[in-house]
Amino acid sequence: MNYSRARHLGLLIGRIGLHRVLEIEQRDPQLYSIKLLDKTVKSPDFYDLIVFNALISYRLRITGEAYWDLFANSVKEGEACETIIEFLKKHRALGINGKIRRLMALKGAGFRVSANLDAYKHDPYILLTNLSKVLNSDRTAKTLIFAVKMFYYAVMVREKERIRLDMKLPVPVDSRLIRITRSLGLVSDVHRPKAMEIQRAWGVISRIAGIPPLNIDSLLWPYKGGDILGYLEGLAKA
Repeated sequence: MNYSRARHLGLLIGRIGLHRVLEIEQRDPQLYSIKLLDKTVKSPDFYDLIVFNALISYRLRITGEAYWDLFANSVKEGEACETIIEFLKKHRALGINGKIRRLMALKGAGFRVSANLDAYKHDPYILLTNLSKVLNSDRTAKTLIFAVKMFYYAVMVREKERIRLDMKLPVPVDSRLIRITRSLGLVSDVHRPKAMEIQRAWGVISRIAGIPPLNIDSLLWPYKGGDILGYLEGLAKA
């Protein structure tokens, strides 16, 4: 990891500030999708639908934003696993067998987000740890961390409460973040950067900026290419 570059970026994002980052977060299209689900799903299944769907949000035929919009406009009240499986079949999801196995593992374990809602709101890292145990997956796995982020959005929408995201919750490493990290020269191996090295670099940036990694992830999603430093410097000056 290039510490000097990470430090520079951390100071830059620190100048943008948490308040501005949270304003940008409010424009996340996936947050809009959760607001739509809140109108159609009134039961505690709301949380399961969001977290479980996040756990199988990989190998998509369309962009993540478009996928969540389709999901929010398609599903209604119902048991989460069966509802999502029906949705996957209807839209001929890629890798459907593996996704169904993951959903059935959650169902077989009797896992319900609403069963420990207060604990997860108090410390979302507990949700990450429990998902890791049920699915026998590493806590740094992209979909597990993404599920925690979507839970954060779900609480924000339903409870009108912004829960505190811990600094130890890392960024979800997807192709977008890999491209950004490469372009910033943050990692030693720009051709095959390891997820843990990327998460470590953004963890350093987060601590210097004083902004949790998952909130910084929301800062990066609007970036569509070009000069990433220019994008961030423009926000710092705004």
